[in-house]
Amino acid sequence: MTPAQLAQAYVRCFCEAELEALETLLSEDFSIAGPLYTFNDRSSFMARLRTLKAPPASWQIRHCIAEDSTAGNEANASVFFDYRLGKIELLMAMNLSIRNGQIHEALLVFDTARLPSRSS
Repeated sequence: MTPAQLAQAYVRCFCEAELEALETLLSEDFSIAGPLYTFNDRSSFMARLRTLKAPPASWQIRHCIAEDSTAGNEANASVFFDYRLGKIELLMAMNLSIRNGQIHEALLVFDTARLPSRSS
């Protein structure tokens, strides 16, 4: 899979709640940081997603760009996509670091002010 295809597969699997397929895209030492959470390993991230039991969401990729680095088995990809689940409509951006054909690190960005109020 090319870095761009890997980024697009991540968005599809995440949004469609295909957790088993999503897990195969991630390295064991995968880490993700976003406005609502940070995880430093794949197992913690996947456990949280399984606990949430989010239903599939509507999504559409707006733009995806990927460049291979000169370091051989490393690459980066950025993907911008619309995410819609019920009343939640967000434009999300992800920057992915890819190593040996798996996503090693992700930075997720979106506007939390567009989320419904959450009780503390």
